[in-house]
Amino acid sequence: MIGTAKLVDMLEEVPSVVILIQYVISAIRTSIFCNEKNMRILTTVVDLDTKLHVDTNKNFYKKSRKMNLKVILMVLVIHVIVTIIDLATDGDNIDMSKIVVLPIYLEQSLEISVFCLLIMMLTRRLHIINNYLAKFIDENDGIKSSPIFIVGEKKDGPEEFNLIGRSSGDNTKIRDLAVTYDIIGELCTLVNEVFNFQIFMTLGSTFTYVVITIWSALYYYKNGNNSMALVTIILWCITAVCLIAFMSMTCEQLLLARTKTKILINKIIMDYDLPKTMRVQAKAFMELVDAWPLRIFIYDMFSVDITLMLKYISVATTYLIVIIQISHFV
Repeated sequence: MIGTAKLVDMLEEVPSVVILIQYVISAIRTSIFCNEKNMRILTTVVDLDTKLHVDTNKNFYKKSRKMNLKVILMVLVIHVIVTIIDLATDGDNIDMSKIVVLPIYLEQSLEISVFCLLIMMLTRRLHIINNYLAKFIDENDGIKSSPIFIVGEKKDGPEEFNLIGRSSGDNTKIRDLAVTYDIIGELCTLVNEVFNFQIFMTLGSTFTYVVITIWSALYYYKNGNNSMALVTIILWCITAVCLIAFMSMTCEQLLLARTKTKILINKIIMDYDLPKTMRVQAKAFMELVDAWPLRIFIYDMFSVDITLMLKYISVATTYLIVIIQISHFV
Protein backbone atom coordinates (compact mmCIF):
# COMPACT_ATOMS: atom_id res chain seq x y z
CA MET A 1 0.00 0.00 0.00
CA ILE A 2 2.98 2.28 -0.59
CA GLY A 3 2.00 5.57 -2.22
CA THR A 4 -1.61 5.49 -1.02
CA ALA A 5 -1.24 8.09 1.75
CA LYS A 6 -3.18 10.70 -0.22
CA LEU A 7 -5.94 8.22 -0.91
CA VAL A 8 -6.21 7.43 2.82
CA ASP A 9 -6.38 11.15 3.64
CA MET A 10 -9.19 11.56 1.11
CA LEU A 11 -11.08 8.57 2.52
CA GLU A 12 -10.93 10.06 6.00
CA GLU A 13 -13.00 13.00 4.71
CA VAL A 14 -15.74 10.82 3.20
CA PRO A 15 -17.81 10.46 6.43
CA SER A 16 -17.86 14.24 6.85
CA VAL A 17 -19.15 14.68 3.30
CA VAL A 18 -21.85 12.04 3.82
CA ILE A 19 -22.99 13.66 7.07
CA LEU A 20 -23.01 17.11 5.43
CA ILE A 21 -25.24 15.85 2.60
CA GLN A 22 -27.59 14.29 5.14
CA TYR A 23 -27.73 17.51 7.15
CA VAL A 24 -28.58 19.71 4.15
CA ILE A 25 -31.26 17.37 2.78
CA SER A 26 -32.76 16.79 6.25
CA ALA A 27 -32.99 20.53 6.87
CA ILE A 28 -34.79 21.04 3.56
CA ARG A 29 -37.15 18.12 4.12
CA THR A 30 -38.00 19.16 7.68
CA SER A 31 -38.66 22.80 6.81
CA ILE A 32 -40.66 22.17 3.63
CA PHE A 33 -42.15 18.67 3.48
CA CYS A 34 -42.46 17.20 6.97
CA ASN A 35 -43.97 19.95 9.10
CA GLU A 36 -47.53 18.72 8.58
CA LYS A 37 -46.66 15.12 9.49
CA ASN A 38 -44.70 16.18 12.57
CA MET A 39 -47.64 18.23 13.83
CA ARG A 40 -50.01 15.36 13.09
CA ILE A 41 -47.86 13.02 15.20
CA LEU A 42 -48.09 15.33 18.23
CA THR A 43 -51.82 15.99 17.93
CA THR A 44 -52.54 12.28 17.46
CA VAL A 45 -50.56 11.44 20.60
CA VAL A 46 -52.70 13.91 22.58
CA ASP A 47 -55.86 12.22 21.29
CA LEU A 48 -54.39 8.79 22.11
CA ASP A 49 -53.59 9.79 25.70
CA THR A 50 -57.16 11.00 26.16
CA LYS A 51 -58.59 7.67 24.99
CA LEU A 52 -56.16 5.68 27.18
CA HIS A 53 -56.88 7.82 30.29
CA VAL A 54 -53.18 8.39 30.82
CA ASP A 55 -54.02 11.07 33.39
CA THR A 56 -54.97 8.27 35.83
CA ASN A 57 -51.25 7.58 36.24
CA LYS A 58 -49.81 10.72 37.82
CA ASN A 59 -46.19 9.65 37.36
CA PHE A 60 -46.49 8.70 33.69
CA TYR A 61 -45.43 12.03 32.18
CA LYS A 62 -42.84 12.59 34.89
CA LYS A 63 -41.15 9.27 34.06
CA SER A 64 -41.35 10.06 30.36
CA ARG A 65 -39.65 13.43 30.82
CA LYS A 66 -36.88 11.86 32.90
CA MET A 67 -36.27 9.22 30.23
CA ASN A 68 -36.16 11.83 27.46
CA LEU A 69 -33.70 13.98 29.39
CA LYS A 70 -31.47 10.99 30.10
CA VAL A 71 -31.30 10.06 26.42
CA ILE A 72 -30.55 13.62 25.24
CA LEU A 73 -27.94 14.19 27.97
CA MET A 74 -26.26 10.87 27.20
CA VAL A 75 -26.00 11.81 23.50
CA LEU A 76 -24.59 15.24 24.34
CA VAL A 77 -22.04 13.91 26.82
CA ILE A 78 -20.79 11.21 24.44
CA HIS A 79 -20.51 13.72 21.60
CA VAL A 80 -18.58 16.22 23.74
CA ILE A 81 -16.16 13.54 24.96
CA VAL A 82 -15.45 12.21 21.47
CA THR A 83 -15.12 15.77 20.11
CA ILE A 84 -12.54 16.67 22.77
CA ILE A 85 -10.55 13.52 21.99
CA ASP A 86 -10.77 14.28 18.27
CA LEU A 87 -9.45 17.82 18.71
CA ALA A 88 -6.77 16.67 21.17
CA THR A 89 -5.34 14.21 18.66
CA ASP A 90 -4.55 17.12 16.30
CA GLY A 91 -2.05 18.50 18.79
CA ASP A 92 -1.11 22.14 18.27
CA ASN A 93 -2.32 22.18 14.65
CA ILE A 94 -6.09 22.03 15.12
CA ASP A 95 -8.01 21.66 11.89
CA MET A 96 -10.49 24.56 11.90
CA SER A 97 -12.79 22.73 9.50
CA LYS A 98 -13.56 20.24 12.28
CA ILE A 99 -15.13 22.98 14.35
CA VAL A 100 -17.67 23.39 11.55
CA VAL A 101 -18.12 19.69 10.78
CA LEU A 102 -18.36 18.22 14.30
CA PRO A 103 -21.70 19.92 15.20
CA ILE A 104 -23.19 18.27 12.12
CA TYR A 105 -22.35 14.88 13.62
CA LEU A 106 -24.32 15.95 16.69
CA GLU A 107 -27.27 16.81 14.46
CA GLN A 108 -27.27 13.26 13.08
CA SER A 109 -27.22 11.77 16.58
CA LEU A 110 -30.06 14.03 17.72
CA GLU A 111 -32.19 13.02 14.72
CA ILE A 112 -31.87 9.33 15.55
CA SER A 113 -32.39 10.08 19.26
CA VAL A 114 -35.68 11.86 18.50
CA PHE A 115 -36.74 8.88 16.37
CA CYS A 116 -35.93 6.50 19.25
CA LEU A 117 -37.81 8.69 21.72
CA LEU A 118 -40.91 8.64 19.51
CA ILE A 119 -40.75 4.85 19.24
CA MET A 120 -40.30 4.61 23.03
CA MET A 121 -43.33 6.86 23.39
CA LEU A 122 -45.41 4.45 21.30
CA THR A 123 -44.05 1.50 23.27
CA ARG A 124 -45.12 3.05 26.58
CA ARG A 125 -48.66 3.60 25.23
CA LEU A 126 -48.78 0.02 24.04
CA HIS A 127 -47.71 -1.12 27.51
CA ILE A 128 -50.71 0.77 28.90
CA ILE A 129 -53.02 -1.21 26.59
CA ASN A 130 -51.33 -4.42 27.75
CA ASN A 131 -51.81 -3.43 31.40
CA TYR A 132 -55.53 -2.85 30.83
CA LEU A 133 -55.87 -6.24 29.15
CA ALA A 134 -53.85 -7.98 31.86
CA LYS A 135 -55.88 -6.29 34.60
CA PHE A 136 -59.13 -7.45 33.01
CA ILE A 137 -57.85 -11.04 32.64
CA ASP A 138 -56.59 -11.18 36.24
CA GLU A 139 -59.81 -9.82 37.72
CA ASN A 140 -61.92 -12.13 35.58
CA ASP A 141 -59.86 -15.14 36.67
CA GLY A 142 -60.11 -13.98 40.29
CA ILE A 143 -63.89 -13.81 40.12
CA LYS A 144 -64.12 -17.34 38.69
CA SER A 145 -61.76 -18.87 41.24
CA SER A 146 -62.85 -16.97 44.37
CA PRO A 147 -65.25 -18.58 46.90
CA ILE A 148 -68.58 -17.05 47.87
CA PHE A 149 -67.36 -15.74 51.24
CA ILE A 150 -63.83 -14.40 51.54
CA VAL A 151 -62.04 -12.47 54.24
CA GLY A 152 -59.00 -10.64 52.96
CA GLU A 153 -56.59 -8.12 54.31
CA LYS A 154 -56.91 -4.54 53.21
CA LYS A 155 -54.29 -3.63 50.64
CA ASP A 156 -52.37 -0.42 51.02
CA GLY A 157 -51.86 1.91 48.10
CA PRO A 158 -54.09 2.87 45.15
CA GLU A 159 -55.54 0.14 42.98
CA GLU A 160 -54.72 -0.06 39.29
CA PHE A 161 -57.26 1.54 36.97
CA ASN A 162 -59.41 -1.04 35.17
CA LEU A 163 -60.54 0.48 31.88
CA ILE A 164 -62.42 -2.58 30.59
CA GLY A 165 -64.43 -3.24 33.75
CA ARG A 166 -66.57 -6.30 34.37
CA SER A 167 -67.48 -8.78 31.67
CA SER A 168 -70.96 -8.32 30.23
CA GLY A 169 -72.72 -8.46 26.90
CA ASP A 170 -72.95 -4.67 26.71
CA ASN A 171 -69.27 -4.04 27.49
CA THR A 172 -67.50 -2.55 24.43
CA LYS A 173 -64.24 -1.46 26.08
CA ILE A 174 -62.18 -4.07 24.21
CA ARG A 175 -63.36 -2.47 20.97
CA ASP A 176 -62.26 0.93 22.34
CA LEU A 177 -58.81 -0.47 23.11
CA ALA A 178 -58.66 -1.81 19.54
CA VAL A 179 -59.26 1.75 18.34
CA THR A 180 -56.32 2.99 20.41
CA TYR A 181 -54.11 0.25 18.93
CA ASP A 182 -55.18 1.39 15.48
CA ILE A 183 -54.03 4.91 16.37
CA ILE A 184 -50.65 3.53 17.50
CA GLY A 185 -50.34 1.73 14.17
CA GLU A 186 -51.01 4.96 12.27
CA LEU A 187 -48.49 6.81 14.44
CA CYS A 188 -45.88 4.15 13.75
CA THR A 189 -46.43 4.60 10.00
CA LEU A 190 -46.14 8.39 10.30
CA VAL A 191 -42.90 8.17 12.28
CA ASN A 192 -41.56 5.73 9.72
CA GLU A 193 -42.35 8.10 6.84
CA VAL A 194 -40.81 11.12 8.57
CA PHE A 195 -37.55 9.41 9.57
CA ASN A 196 -37.06 7.11 6.56
CA PHE A 197 -34.32 9.25 5.03
CA GLN A 198 -32.55 9.95 8.31
CA ILE A 199 -32.34 6.25 9.18
CA PHE A 200 -31.16 5.34 5.69
CA MET A 201 -28.41 7.98 5.70
CA THR A 202 -27.33 6.98 9.21
CA LEU A 203 -26.91 3.38 8.07
CA GLY A 204 -25.00 4.59 5.01
CA SER A 205 -22.66 6.83 6.99
CA THR A 206 -22.02 4.08 9.55
CA PHE A 207 -21.17 1.69 6.74
CA THR A 208 -18.64 4.17 5.35
CA TYR A 209 -17.17 4.47 8.85
CA VAL A 210 -16.68 0.71 9.06
CA VAL A 211 -15.11 0.40 5.59
CA ILE A 212 -12.79 3.40 6.06
CA THR A 213 -11.77 2.21 9.52
CA ILE A 214 -10.79 -1.20 8.12
CA TRP A 215 -8.92 0.39 5.20
CA SER A 216 -7.08 2.92 7.39
CA ALA A 217 -6.18 0.29 9.97
CA LEU A 218 -4.60 -1.90 7.30
CA TYR A 219 -2.71 1.07 5.89
CA TYR A 220 -1.28 2.20 9.23
CA TYR A 221 -0.48 -1.40 10.20
CA LYS A 222 1.49 -2.09 7.02
CA ASN A 223 3.42 1.16 7.28
CA GLY A 224 4.11 0.76 11.00
CA ASN A 225 2.54 4.14 11.72
CA ASN A 226 0.48 4.36 14.92
CA SER A 227 -1.31 7.50 13.84
CA MET A 228 -3.76 9.12 16.24
CA ALA A 229 -6.04 9.73 13.27
CA LEU A 230 -6.88 6.04 13.33
CA VAL A 231 -7.89 6.30 16.99
CA THR A 232 -10.25 9.16 16.14
CA ILE A 233 -11.82 7.22 13.26
CA ILE A 234 -12.33 4.19 15.50
CA LEU A 235 -14.00 6.31 18.20
CA TRP A 236 -16.45 7.89 15.76
CA CYS A 237 -17.11 4.45 14.26
CA ILE A 238 -17.94 3.02 17.70
CA THR A 239 -20.34 5.87 18.50
CA ALA A 240 -22.10 5.42 15.14
CA VAL A 241 -22.47 1.67 15.65
CA CYS A 242 -23.81 2.24 19.19
CA LEU A 243 -26.36 4.65 17.73
CA ILE A 244 -27.62 1.98 15.35
CA ALA A 245 -27.67 -0.56 18.20
CA PHE A 246 -29.78 1.83 20.31
CA MET A 247 -32.17 2.33 17.38
CA SER A 248 -32.45 -1.41 16.76
CA MET A 249 -33.10 -2.21 20.44
CA THR A 250 -35.75 0.50 20.66
CA CYS A 251 -37.68 -0.88 17.69
CA GLU A 252 -37.28 -4.40 19.07
CA GLN A 253 -38.93 -3.35 22.35
CA LEU A 254 -41.95 -2.13 20.38
CA LEU A 255 -42.21 -5.50 18.63
CA LEU A 256 -41.95 -7.33 21.96
CA ALA A 257 -44.79 -5.21 23.39
CA ARG A 258 -46.90 -6.06 20.32
CA THR A 259 -46.20 -9.77 20.87
CA LYS A 260 -47.41 -9.47 24.46
CA THR A 261 -50.58 -7.77 23.19
CA LYS A 262 -51.30 -10.75 20.93
CA ILE A 263 -50.80 -13.17 23.84
CA LEU A 264 -53.20 -11.25 26.09
CA ILE A 265 -55.86 -10.95 23.38
CA ASN A 266 -55.58 -14.66 22.64
CA LYS A 267 -56.28 -15.43 26.32
CA ILE A 268 -59.49 -13.40 26.09
CA ILE A 269 -60.50 -15.18 22.87
CA MET A 270 -59.93 -18.61 24.42
CA ASP A 271 -61.91 -17.77 27.58
CA TYR A 272 -65.29 -19.34 26.70
CA ASP A 273 -66.83 -18.15 29.98
CA LEU A 274 -66.83 -14.58 28.67
CA PRO A 275 -69.85 -13.22 26.79
CA LYS A 276 -69.80 -13.87 23.08
CA THR A 277 -69.79 -10.16 22.24
CA MET A 278 -66.55 -9.59 24.18
CA ARG A 279 -64.86 -12.56 22.51
CA VAL A 280 -65.96 -11.23 19.10
CA GLN A 281 -64.41 -7.87 19.98
CA ALA A 282 -61.20 -9.66 20.96
CA LYS A 283 -61.13 -11.53 17.62
CA ALA A 284 -61.53 -8.25 15.76
CA PHE A 285 -58.72 -6.82 17.92
CA MET A 286 -56.48 -9.76 16.95
CA GLU A 287 -57.13 -9.11 13.26
CA LEU A 288 -56.19 -5.48 13.81
CA VAL A 289 -52.94 -6.49 15.50
CA ASP A 290 -52.11 -8.67 12.50
CA ALA A 291 -52.90 -5.76 10.18
CA TRP A 292 -50.53 -3.41 12.05
CA PRO A 293 -47.19 -5.23 12.52
CA LEU A 294 -45.59 -2.06 14.02
CA ARG A 295 -42.36 -2.67 12.11
CA ILE A 296 -40.09 0.14 10.97
CA PHE A 297 -39.04 -0.44 7.37
CA ILE A 298 -36.34 1.55 5.59
CA TYR A 299 -37.83 2.30 2.18
CA ASP A 300 -39.44 -1.17 2.24
CA MET A 301 -36.00 -2.79 1.88
CA PHE A 302 -35.38 -4.14 5.40
CA SER A 303 -36.78 -3.70 8.88
CA VAL A 304 -35.14 -2.04 11.86
CA ASP A 305 -34.96 -4.60 14.66
CA ILE A 306 -32.39 -6.66 16.53
CA THR A 307 -31.51 -8.58 13.35
CA LEU A 308 -30.21 -5.34 11.82
CA MET A 309 -27.06 -5.54 13.98
CA LEU A 310 -26.46 -9.13 12.88
CA LYS A 311 -26.76 -8.06 9.25
CA TYR A 312 -24.27 -5.24 9.84
CA ILE A 313 -21.78 -7.60 11.44
CA SER A 314 -22.14 -9.98 8.49
CA VAL A 315 -21.61 -7.22 5.92
CA ALA A 316 -18.65 -5.75 7.83
CA THR A 317 -17.00 -9.18 8.02
CA THR A 318 -17.48 -9.69 4.29
CA TYR A 319 -15.92 -6.32 3.44
CA LEU A 320 -13.07 -6.99 5.86
CA ILE A 321 -12.15 -10.09 3.86
CA VAL A 322 -12.48 -8.21 0.54
CA ILE A 323 -10.35 -5.27 1.69
CA ILE A 324 -7.64 -7.58 3.06
CA GLN A 325 -7.46 -9.31 -0.29
CA ILE A 326 -7.36 -6.04 -2.23
CA SER A 327 -4.65 -4.59 0.04
CA HIS A 328 -2.18 -7.26 -1.13
CA PHE A 329 -2.38 -5.90 -4.70
CA VAL A 330 -2.17 -2.17 -3.85
